[in-house]
Order: sequence, then structure tokens, then C-alpha cells
Amino acid sequence: MPTWTPDPTFYPSPRMAVRAPAERLAYVASFDPERQRKDVMAVVDLDPV
Repeated sequence: MPTWTPDPTFYPSPRMAVRAPAERLAYVASFDPERQRKDVMAVVDLDPV
């Protein structure tokens, strides 16, 4: 049985997450409940300059 390895972007504790560098991008799933437009995956810049 293979050993499970957590995703390297996962922080096992809130303290470790707070100490981590701030995120620069966010990925957001977006959909239209009325189904007039296609579902999309949007990228949001969290560090605008």
C-alpha cells in the first residue's frame, strides 16, 4: 500500500498557515444557476500593483 503524502500547499495547522507567505492568486469556480452561460474557472490577482 503506498504511503499517503499530503499536498505541499496544505498546512497541517492554522499557525503554520498564518506564518506562510500571502497568496498571490485565487482560483474561483463560477457558474450561472440559470444556465445561460458556461461554467468558468476564474483567476483573481490578490497582489495588484
